[in-house]
Amino acid sequence: MAQDSESGGFLAYYENAHRDPLNRWMHHAAHSLALIGIVILFYKPWLGVILALLAFPISWTGHYVFEANTPAFFEAPSRRTVGASAAKKIQVALGGVVWSAVCLWRACQRALHTTDAGPTEGDRE
Repeated sequence: MAQDSESGGFLAYYENAHRDPLNRWMHHAAHSLALIGIVILFYKPWLGVILALLAFPISWTGHYVFEANTPAFFEAPSRRTVGASAAKKIQVALGGVVWSAVCLWRACQRALHTTDAGPTEGDRE
């Protein structure tokens, strides 16, 4: 997995791999489902595992159907060891959750900085 998308880092790489709006929404929904599953894991372990694992096929479907690309989860690691492969898969999964959080943060910032002040004095004349 390329860590740089023209020196933009992981988030730039991740956004480049998720250009289709429907795929983005599917990923946000999958990441939310995974986080809910992790929280529920402490109360009902079987349900938490099911919810967390359901996030993967939802995300992969978005890649295959809307992006027509292979998810980074399936790309080979730079080193061919079991540990490197597991570490890469964890990095991709956690990176996706971070990406969704950053997207949510950006949306909130845009909403807070958008003013809907209503009519001004010049509009009333």
